[in-house]
Amino acid sequence: LVVWGLWTAALRPLSGDSVWEFFERAGNYGVPLAFLILAGIPHRLPGWFAPVWPSTIRPLTVDSARATHRVLLVTTCLLLLGHGVLGAINNKPALTAHYASIGLQDITVDGLTLTRMIGGLEIVLAAAVLVAPIPNLLLGICVWKMATEVLFMTSGSLPFEWIERAGSYMAPLALYYLIVTNREKGG
Repeated sequence: LVVWGLWTAALRPLSGDSVWEFFERAGNYGVPLAFLILAGIPHRLPGWFAPVWPSTIRPLTVDSARATHRVLLVTTCLLLLGHGVLGAINNKPALTAHYASIGLQDITVDGLTLTRMIGGLEIVLAAAVLVAPIPNLLLGICVWKMATEVLFMTSGSLPFEWIERAGSYMAPLALYYLIVTNREKGG
């Protein structure tokens, strides 16, 4: 999944889209990478094809928790930054269409369109995640991503578009869980 997610994300800029499309899809490769770290990287070929069950996942160690934390932190930051730049700088028309699908069209403040304002907010959120990944902030980002990605459906797309983006919701949610669990354990 990591390789597939990286490859399909890389196809966007390779086909002429903005390089930020690659970063916006960080949930597609970052979350599987975090899971791979948790499950343990197989050392032999058959291990790559063996099913991973909750009972087969090795206990969480300090090192694996730190590595998973870093991957989820970077993933959350990149997906917000990529999406934010697509709105704030690229003023991506599809994002404008998404907001218009719920009646938020033609909103401009001091010359900034709604698409650019929301993009700017997401860039600020990306920086906030790096500086202070506070649990409530991460939950808010999870809800924010779930809500904004549902706009695919209000724009006429199938529900699979929302399902496909689950990594964008799971990265901040899993990071929230790691931070809260670490605090409860006194770490």
